[in-house]
Amino acid sequence: LAFRVTPPDAYVLVNGTLIGQAREWSGQKGKPTYQLPGPGEHVIKLRKAGMHDYLIGVTAGGGGTTAVVARLAAIPTEQVETTDLQSYRVREAVGFRVQPASAVVSVDGQPMGAAARFAGRRGQPDSWLALRPGLHRVTLSAPGYRSRDLAVDVTGGAEEERQRIEVTLAREGG
Repeated sequence: LAFRVTPPDAYVLVNGTLIGQAREWSGQKGKPTYQLPGPGEHVIKLRKAGMHDYLIGVTAGGGGTTAVVARLAAIPTEQVETTDLQSYRVREAVGFRVQPASAVVSVDGQPMGAAARFAGRRGQPDSWLALRPGLHRVTLSAPGYRSRDLAVDVTGGAEEERQRIEVTLAREGG
């Protein structure tokens, strides 16, 4: 099997056994493909925190490589246990100071652009990420680093109008 999964850092389980991240078994750029443990029926589960699991049944037979193409969907923020995420409450917007500088921001699974674009500078309203009222999942990610999810609750009752959030993403495998 060659895994072509979005996001590529989703974990792959074969018959309940973790084999690693999808990107490790892509068959691309020198990465190996995954050989199923034998002929017959197998259950593949793709899993990433904050996203719906993706289940696939495969039948191993005569050989060859099959591409497993999947796009995991984010769990709606209102269904995520907020105790699992670092939370922030604001009335209007958030800004970011993220390491590495190459980090990007997604809100509720939708890409917003480079985190540096939303640096939250005083007197520069365009440097803040304005969010509509409600609970949002904000994801900060960068190639080679583990992504980080935050819960941002935008409500009129929040003490702060805007808040600047500092995050250092951890390196993959570190």
